[in-house]
Amino acid sequence: MPQYDFDFSFGVFERGVERGVELETLAYMFQQSTRTAKRWASKKPESRGRKPKTEVIAARARTAYRIARRKKYSDGKRQPEHPTPKRIAKVLREEFQIQVSPHTVRRDLKSLGVHAYVRPRHPNLRNAKNRLAFAKLWLSKGNHASRLVFTDEHYISTNDNGSRTMMCKQGEYPEPREVQRRQNVPSLMLWGAIGLGWKSDLVFFPRFDPDDPKRRYSLNGPRYIQNCLKPNITKLRGRCEAGKRIFMQDGARCHWSGEVLGYLSAQKVDVLRGFPASSPDFNPIESVWSALNTRIAEYMPHDDESLV
Repeated sequence: MPQYDFDFSFGVFERGVERGVELETLAYMFQQSTRTAKRWASKKPESRGRKPKTEVIAARARTAYRIARRKKYSDGKRQPEHPTPKRIAKVLREEFQIQVSPHTVRRDLKSLGVHAYVRPRHPNLRNAKNRLAFAKLWLSKGNHASRLVFTDEHYISTNDNGSRTMMCKQGEYPEPREVQRRQNVPSLMLWGAIGLGWKSDLVFFPRFDPDDPKRRYSLNGPRYIQNCLKPNITKLRGRCEAGKRIFMQDGARCHWSGEVLGYLSAQKVDVLRGFPASSPDFNPIESVWSALNTRIAEYMPHDDESLV
């Protein structure tokens, strides 16, 4: 158990309370407010004036830091086991019999220079070996990213696509962000392609299926050819013919159907094969979609018409 020191002023205060001295008089003697004197008197006798020593606080802070650094591993992934002060306080209570609040844990960690930081996001790295092998093979052939034409689909919606942060003064509260499921707000799917010094027309898809208005629109091989490839095939053929540029598309089922591959082959469009799954960072068009979301947030659309 930690050792504590008694504060002399509290000893005098206790004796004054035991002898029946009025709290107003004691407050005047200690140059404190009556409210503070009442708070002192309401404390349990065994807890009055007891403060842990400095070395006890330092040891507790080091223990909290060791708990905060614990990691757990599952299916090749590594995560912090106790990432929040609340969970660290729970471990201190259960494993070390140290009763502290999450606020105290946060203060102890701050004394060691430990602060809470936002964990960075990264793509799924389960296929890290495939990604590395693909990159090495691509570069070994003397290729360069400037030879690629990048394509992708993207959803835009009326959700708040603004920044996660907001500049405020101390005591002010930032405006909350309203984010709902894409199916519950006006949203549209679109397709685009970009390359070095080149871009395709932006293709918008309907929200609901034209054949069945009760169902949401889904992209399949024939629709992909009709809406995306055919309107841009002249540009793609000039850019992606053999020896010039390569047409890149992700692993969506509609992209690799026999009908789509046959159409691209008939049009003499060279297609990139072996692109690793879960690799959005390999596709720079994702940066275009991010910039598009930022522009949409500036206009604050509220329905399908204003979204377009």
